Amino acid sequence: MNIDSLKPFKKKEVIIKNLVKFEQNGCRCGSWLDHWLKFSYVKVQKCVVIGCSNIDLIGCGVTKIRKKDESIYIIPMCKKHSQSEDEMKILPSCPLISADIKITCGEEQPEKTKYVEI
Repeated sequence: MNIDSLKPFKKKEVIIKNLVKFEQNGCRCGSWLDHWLKFSYVKVQKCVVIGCSNIDLIGCGVTKIRKKDESIYIIPMCKKHSQSEDEMKILPSCPLISADIKITCGEEQPEKTKYVEI
């Protein structure tokens, strides 16, 4: 047996850049935070930026850094980090939810009731 196969699985860190001027265009969820909550099926109690424990959350539009993915995603961040233009590391367990309403809230989605906490 290979000893490396016994090591716990570790997700790679996720580095994002906040789109400070990102606006809500046509989202039917009420807010970007509601959008993230609806499609992530995750309950979050604090900012997902690593090292931050602020609880004043809003949904923010972000892009991934160092990836060829140019998509815009929504994540929950505190108001302080929502104004930052710096690159930030977020919890690897935080789902990145598409901001493309054509594939999320623009379509009727079944309700899910199971949530996990991060």
